[in-house]
Amino acid sequence: MIDVQSELYTIGREAIITDYPETEVSSTYNLQPSKFPFASIVEIDNSVYTPTSDSARVENHANITLEVQIYTTGANKQSEARGILSSLDEKYGSIGLTRMMSSPVTNLNDTNVYRLVARYRGIISINKEIYRR
Repeated sequence: MIDVQSELYTIGREAIITDYPETEVSSTYNLQPSKFPFASIVEIDNSVYTPTSDSARVENHANITLEVQIYTTGANKQSEARGILSSLDEKYGSIGLTRMMSSPVTNLNDTNVYRLVARYRGIISINKEIYRR
């Protein structure tokens, strides 16, 4: 398995806290954060990219998908969440990941909390090079 979860988490975390230093960032889900703003960056898929499989090695590249969940509160909760996402977009885009989706999601645990979900995808080689799909 091509394992780059911790590297991609660290890159995303640094991008967020550079622009939003008060944000708590985690590598695990937390449906009821105790501190806001809060962001989780979780690898939700790491599968073999079969077009580059050969007889020497089954996994030459992996499809990697990260899911980001951002939780904010207060008068500027939407703009703050989108600002955090923008910081991630800029950094992840610069290393070759593509944002596949972003969408606000009703936070059923507390409707006063704004929740934004995004997914990033890339194809990563055994040498940890990232390619756009």
